[in-house]
Amino acid sequence: MDERRQYMKTIRFLFLLLFCIQPGYAQQSDKFDLNTQEYADSNYILIISSFSSDISWSTSLAKKIENQVYANFPSLRTVISYLSIDKISDEPSLIASFRSAFQVGTSSDSTIERDDYKRLSSPFKKEYQKPLLMIFIGDEILQNFRTLEDSIGDWGSIPVIACCTSDSISSEAFVPGKNLNYKSLISLKDAAFFTSSKGKKDKLNLTAVIEPSNIRKSLEMIQVFYPDLKEISYIDAYYPRSAYVERKIRQELKQLAPDIKFKAVYLTPYNTDSLLMSSKNSTTNKVFITNSLNFSGSYSILGDNNLDSIFIYKFKAPLFSLTERKSALRNIGSFNYSLDECAIRTSDIISRVLGGEAPSKIPFDTVRKGNIQLNDLAVRTFELTKKAKTLDNVIYINVQPTFFKQYETELLVTLGFLILILVASFHIIRNRYYAKEKERLYHRYIKMYDDLKDIYTNASMSLYIFDKEGLCQMKIAKDDSVGAILSDNFFQSKYIPSSLKDNVLKYEDINTEIIVDPSGLISRYSFSNKIFLQILVSHIKDEHGQPNGFIVILVDQSKLFKEREET
Repeated sequence: MDERRQYMKTIRFLFLLLFCIQPGYAQQSDKFDLNTQEYADSNYILIISSFSSDISWSTSLAKKIENQVYANFPSLRTVISYLSIDKISDEPSLIASFRSAFQVGTSSDSTIERDDYKRLSSPFKKEYQKPLLMIFIGDEILQNFRTLEDSIGDWGSIPVIACCTSDSISSEAFVPGKNLNYKSLISLKDAAFFTSSKGKKDKLNLTAVIEPSNIRKSLEMIQVFYPDLKEISYIDAYYPRSAYVERKIRQELKQLAPDIKFKAVYLTPYNTDSLLMSSKNSTTNKVFITNSLNFSGSYSILGDNNLDSIFIYKFKAPLFSLTERKSALRNIGSFNYSLDECAIRTSDIISRVLGGEAPSKIPFDTVRKGNIQLNDLAVRTFELTKKAKTLDNVIYINVQPTFFKQYETELLVTLGFLILILVASFHIIRNRYYAKEKERLYHRYIKMYDDLKDIYTNASMSLYIFDKEGLCQMKIAKDDSVGAILSDNFFQSKYIPSSLKDNVLKYEDINTEIIVDPSGLISRYSFSNKIFLQILVSHIKDEHGQPNGFIVILVDQSKLFKEREET
């Protein structure tokens, strides 16, 4: 037991000894002081994307990080630049882009030898203002930066946050026209070291936010859509990220679906047009997959507008993209990790660095949240809607509006117009109906009036119709003393006793006799100089059974009463 303890002590001692005497490893403090003279004039953060601004996901991520920095440090200035590795075709372009990416370009008439790759060091002259820290988006910028072994100088001490990068990269720098060796990858932690001009190992002041590979989950999603898949064609321009993705797809397919045939085609000025034309027709059990495909006129005899038109409207083969793309493009989608989470985690590290922590002492972080992003337009185009519903955690982009939403204004205007037509038609039909009904009732009234007029003209009686207010609405009366008994208002007639008026107001029917003398005095008992009248009052009711008027009939009984008096 004692021998084992002694052995363990010896091992620990040797480990500490090796760590302390290992040559060339710079001793770095846990703290990072931004108040030194070295950073006295620095007031900005440099965000460099490995790609051009046309690559949607990296541009979006750079903007999100910039917004986070502004929210947390509004007094700091941020500069976003682009290495544009996806558009570089030769070494001079790479050198010029590298200078531009670091915002310190040299004279445009400088002579550049084709093999003078080390002249990428020109942006790192001491007289240029250095940023407080640099944020590298993607693998490529770090991959090239760390290989400038003898020229980085004191720029190697600037804090670096590698954002949305892979957990391992190629040890080689990217040189246009030369294939990268991805058979020998180095971990991102090992990539933090570079050989300085003094021939010793120096360590970049580096930490990172790693984005895990989304290739396995994207391939599993593709198999859900196309379970009988026979072939996958990978298409893209050649640059480090696309070559790295190709290698990862081959590895994943060997484990996930070894029977699926895989081939890679990189766009060149000689094959772009033929690739487009061959892909215009749908191919059974075959799909295309890309990392960040961008068709450009530089790779085609066609113009940019024609390329866009072909790709958007005539590209019939299913296309899956491993990164977020422009919503108009007809790629179906993929599993993507959250750019928002990546920006937030990067912002947290920025706060720690600006608070004094050395990036090299901050553990690498990893983006964990992700979801399947599907282009709704492409899903509908390739009739994959039902299969898409079987997937979990799906976010749709380029969502197509429903028919009503798409033509909402036109439909509302049409509906309003139809309503106006219906209302106008209903009004016209109703008016015609009422006009006909009114005409029918009028003729019926005329006929009844004529019939009643004949009856009452030949009879010794007068007929009056009053509304409930006592106003006369119709009368059939002879032009004699009896016809003049009632005026246009029943309740204002001086020949009607007040008691009878009260009874009418109480909606009582009346059948009684009154006697009117020539002087107009009404009496029930005087029989000298008399006009004897029988008065009948009957109330009219509406459809609800409520009194709505009354009918008064006056019958001249003078002759009968005179005969009775004589008798």
